Amino acid sequence: MSTYALMEKSIEIAWDYLDRTGQIHDPEFTSKFLLTSVERAVRTGERRQLMLTNLAISAYERAKTSTSFTQKR
Repeated sequence: MSTYALMEKSIEIAWDYLDRTGQIHDPEFTSKFLLTSVERAVRTGERRQLMLTNLAISAYERAKTSTSFTQKR
């Protein structure tokens, strides 16, 4: 699987999870956040799809509880 396809699939899975759990309130911000999170992990060498997905979800959920996240929305 190409890096692009790996990133796309990881973001798609993370998005589906966040959507099903009702955590997406700003789709544009969420898509940019997930892309940035996955891209950062790929740049550090991570290539496991499940790990990329989980890292993105965890980062989003952590950011969601921080004050800086709520100010960006």
